[in-house]
Amino acid sequence: MSQHQSWAKQAYRFQQGSILSTGVLAIALIVSPLCTQTVMAQTMLVQTAVSSAKGVSVLGAPANVLSTSLAQGSAQVTPVPVTQAKSILLMDANTGQVLYQKNDELRLAPASTTKLMTLYLALQSVHQHRVQWNEIVPVTPDAVRIAETPGVSDAYLDPREQFTLRQMLQFVSVISASDATVAVADLIGGSTVGFVHEMNTQAKQLGMTGTHFANPDGLPNPNHYSTARDLAILARALVTQYPEVLQFTSMKSVTITSPLRKHPDTWYATDELLGQYPGVDGLKTGFTDAAGFCYVGTVNQGGVRLISAVMGDTVSNQAQRFVDTAKLYNWAYHNFSERTLYPGKKDLSQFVAVPNGQRRQIFVKLAAPWRVILPKTAKGTVVWQPMSLEAPISQGAIVGHLSYRIGNQVVSTVPALAAQGDARAHWWLRLWRNVTAQIAHLLHPR
Repeated sequence: MSQHQSWAKQAYRFQQGSILSTGVLAIALIVSPLCTQTVMAQTMLVQTAVSSAKGVSVLGAPANVLSTSLAQGSAQVTPVPVTQAKSILLMDANTGQVLYQKNDELRLAPASTTKLMTLYLALQSVHQHRVQWNEIVPVTPDAVRIAETPGVSDAYLDPREQFTLRQMLQFVSVISASDATVAVADLIGGSTVGFVHEMNTQAKQLGMTGTHFANPDGLPNPNHYSTARDLAILARALVTQYPEVLQFTSMKSVTITSPLRKHPDTWYATDELLGQYPGVDGLKTGFTDAAGFCYVGTVNQGGVRLISAVMGDTVSNQAQRFVDTAKLYNWAYHNFSERTLYPGKKDLSQFVAVPNGQRRQIFVKLAAPWRVILPKTAKGTVVWQPMSLEAPISQGAIVGHLSYRIGNQVVSTVPALAAQGDARAHWWLRLWRNVTAQIAHLLHPR
């Protein structure tokens, strides 16, 4: 952070969750010597939680299946660590499998984690060719106005400055710049109001049933709320559909250079787990008095990516959200492993009956490898559930489901597809089958 910026502004950004770098820590101590013990304690908390991550077990890459929660009530995992946040959800990114949940449907203020939706819609717009990476994003009056709001993180954007969409998304991701967020929103939605409408429409499409957005930046509003479950759903969609977002969210700092600025401004990421916890590459922090400290994170170890959402963490300790997250990552990688139930390269040995088809029965296959995340000591059973079918059957049609169960709990369910098609048998063949079946019944009655 450049020397010409005010001490007060830098101290405020530290309280908002800036990285505990040497420079920022020194600034905080200069502004308020009384906070020394608190800051050192927060630093030790994060370092303690992170230090145990070095030797955790490494898992493989999971597949895209539907799953339910495994952790709660399971005797096959160690107890979940104590966490301070009001609401938490931890899931496997590729499967959507929930590993831990705590008040995950509680509606709370999301603060700047709201900006994940801004990132999602921006990347979606790039893929839809509505905007271009090198397109200049105007700094609109709304963007200037939001920067003047007390307590808001911003990049001090001037309407005369010209920054590309790529640069603006860096500002949003690294320093949580609300002025950059609103500028991007105005570009994509035509106005802030139009963009908020797109946010809510997209939230519904993603299945974020406990969410309503009132603005793109996360400032407090009675009609602006979300849940840990919904934020995890959004984060999962973001990193799986648009993985290039990780290029932004993994940045530890960003430098803003402009002819209108006397010196380059270097800003440090608000995500304190970047570079501290192995495999963490995002995603978004947030804080307001109403929301408390929030953090939506993601970590990738050995090809297994986890998504975490922590909301309403202890307001008096801004590092606690990272401590909670690191504990959950440690717990998940220690207790769970990936299993490949079917590789997906060949037809299954299972078949399904088609009484009126020419083949009468067809083999089934899976669209992709079937992988699940399970407690390391868990033992389960694969259950085949065929559908009642009538020919004709097209190749690739859903003909049943395979479920993996541990006891009475269904862990994962995937659709089984027809490995080949089956046409409807001719009437005379169906008649012949019926006659021979009747004769067989007469000769060998049951």
